[in-house]
Amino acid sequence: MEKRGVSDIITTVLLILIVL
Repeated sequence: MEKRGVSDIITTVLLILIVL
């Protein structure tokens, strides 16, 4: 797994959680 891909997913999830 690419670290960049995982990092983007984690960042997206965190942003979604913050927005919600």
